[in-house]
Amino acid sequence: MKRRTPAIYKFALICAASGFGLTAAPAAMAACSDPAGPQVNWVGCDLRHIRLKGADLSGAYLQNANLSDMNLTDVNLNGANLTSADLSGSGLGGASLTGAFITGANLSRTNLSGVPMQGVYLSSSNLRGANLSGANLSRATLNDTDLSGADLSNANFQDAVLRKANLTGADLRGANLSGAKLDMAIWTDGITTCTPGPKGQCIPHR
Repeated sequence: MKRRTPAIYKFALICAASGFGLTAAPAAMAACSDPAGPQVNWVGCDLRHIRLKGADLSGAYLQNANLSDMNLTDVNLNGANLTSADLSGSGLGGASLTGAFITGANLSRTNLSGVPMQGVYLSSSNLRGANLSGANLSRATLNDTDLSGADLSNANFQDAVLRKANLTGADLRGANLSGAKLDMAIWTDGITTCTPGPKGQCIPHR
C-alpha cells in the first residue's frame, strides 16, 4: 500500500524547493529586563526604575522608551536610536549623544549642558526649556525642532541645519552659528521668520 504524504509535509517540501521557509525569521524582540549594554534592544520599555548613570548604551535601540526624569549622567548614547523616546526632565550631564537619532523625541526640560552632540539627528523633537548651554551641536540636524525657551548660550551650531526650528525666547548669547542653516526658522523674538539661503544669521523673510 502506498503511503500518503501528509499535506503539511508536502507544503514544507514545496517551500523548501522554492527557497522559502514556512515563516520568516522574527525580528529580535525587545526584552526590557536585559542588562544595559551597547546595542541593547529596549524598544518601548519603561526604564525609569533602572539605574543607568554611567551606562554604555551606544547604538542602543530606544525607540518609544520612557527615560523621563532620570539621572542619565555620563551615559554613552552615541549612535543610539531614540526615535519618539521620552527623556523629558532628565539630566544628561557628561553624557554623549554623538551621531544619535532622536527624531520626534521629547527632551523638554532636559539638562544637556556641555554634551557632545555632533551630527545628531534631532528633527521634529521637543526641546522646550532644555539646557543646551555649551553643547556641541556642530553638523546636527534640527529641522522642525522646538527650541523655544531653551538655554543655547555658548552652544556650537556650526554647520547645523535648523530649518523651520522654533527659537522663540531661546538664549543664544555666545552661540556659534557659523555656517548654520536657519531657513524659515522662527527667531528668538517669536515674530521674525528667517529667510532661506543665508547661513549663520537670521535675515528677516519678506
